[in-house]
Amino acid sequence: MFQCQLTGETVPPGIKPVKLVTKKRKVTYPARHDANRVATWLPEKADKIRSTTDPGGEGWEIAEELDVSPKAAHQWHKQQEAGEVEVQWLTPRAVVLTHNPFENLKPRGRGEGYNDRYHRS
Repeated sequence: MFQCQLTGETVPPGIKPVKLVTKKRKVTYPARHDANRVATWLPEKADKIRSTTDPGGEGWEIAEELDVSPKAAHQWHKQQEAGEVEVQWLTPRAVVLTHNPFENLKPRGRGEGYNDRYHRS
């Protein structure tokens, strides 16, 4: 049981809410050098950590979504097709990273190994 965030009606138990996106915004992510760390656990390459660069990019993200009843979602989609309502586009957002949290991560040397049943130090 939940309350529809679009109409305010109480929906009976057993009916699942529909997620309805009402607001979106464009977002820009910066490039990050050596952001993705991947460890290999092969015996011939023990404790090798290699890094890949995240190129960043542009896309969109959900700014607001509502839990609505299936009936209200159907009605909203019909109104959207008729041009009466539409998803709002908000001001674009640029993600600014002050630091890379992985920049101080160093590969393990001899004696600082990782012990488990698949890997020997």
